[in-house]
Formats: sequence, C-alpha cells, structure tokens
Amino acid sequence: MLERLLDLDALPEPLQTVTDYREFAPGQVIFRQDEPAASVYFVRVGQVRVVRHTRTGQTVLLYRVTAGQPLAEILTSNRFYTCESIAEKTTHILSFPKVTLLSTLQSDAQLASVFIKHLAGRIELLQRQLALRDIVPARERVLEFLLQVLPPGERSIALDRSLKEIATELSLTQETLYRVLARLERDGTIYRHRRTITMLNRSA
Repeated sequence: MLERLLDLDALPEPLQTVTDYREFAPGQVIFRQDEPAASVYFVRVGQVRVVRHTRTGQTVLLYRVTAGQPLAEILTSNRFYTCESIAEKTTHILSFPKVTLLSTLQSDAQLASVFIKHLAGRIELLQRQLALRDIVPARERVLEFLLQVLPPGERSIALDRSLKEIATELSLTQETLYRVLARLERDGTIYRHRRTITMLNRSA
C-alpha cells in the first residue's frame, strides 16, 4: 500500500501537484534536528540514517531507512524535526507537505492503517535497540545482536554494514566490538569470513 506513495503515476490526487523529488549525495543532510517539520519524506532509492544530537554533544544513531520506507515519524511529532537524517549513499527522496499528507490519510482509512502499522513497527524496533544497549557485559550484547539479526532457520548472517556502524548501534567502541568478535571466534561460538558470521554454538 505504501508503494502508492513511491509511484509518481499512482499518487493520491491531493499529492500529485505538491510532490517534490530530489537526489541526495552520500553525506548530504535531508533535514536537520529542530528545523520546522514541514515535509514527510520517502526513500525511493538508497539509504538514510536517522540520528539525534543530545544536549551533551553526542550523536546517537536511531535507525536506518532503506528504499521503499518513509521517514514518517514526524506525523506524530511536534512542529519541529526531533532528529536528523543523512543520506548514506546516493539517495532519491520523495517529499510531501505534512499538512497535505495528513489530510490525505484522514480521507483514506486503508492508507492510514498502513502508516499506523509502520509506526508501530518502528517503535518496536527502537524498543529492541534500547533493550540491547542495556545488556552487559559487551559479549552478551554482541551475542544478542547476532541472534536478533540471524534469519529464521539459518546459521549465517551476511552483515549489510560495517563493524564500525554496528559498534555505534550497540553503543560500543569499534575496538571493543573487534575484541568481542575475536574472542567469540576463538572460543568456537562463531566463525567469521569477511562480512559473513556463522553461529557455531548458539547456546554459548
């Protein structure tokens, strides 16, 4: 259903004349934290990371948005963006005025239901990430992460991002993550080959 908002020829009529389509280079900011939240964005091609800047000067990675997904959280937020989004690769973005999209959702119950399910899924993801970051020691945190991303019925994980990025997600230093993975490999819990990790002993 959300595909309707990615196809310029299938957009709901109220959005057809107000849609903006832009390309962002890697590292380019799509919107900044605390800017007026005037638009809702959809990733048509590429990948975006969403971060929040704390008052103490830290930058916290919240999640990533890939092709076919919206940056829809501002539909439930205040008048300003509560986070910042940055293109991680060449990214094509569709944007809709927030007011117009909200009006469209109010008149399209089916589309509104899809948005609600998306937001519920995003909240669940953030809850899992917060719970993961609370796990100590680091070895147990990394093991839990690997088990969470392990495809059902499979033993191997093909990582889709760098260890540096994963370390940031887990609130670990890059060096700590490297040490934990090396220890897990030495004790026979995992086997690593490039970006593929195979679980050898899932009960460890």
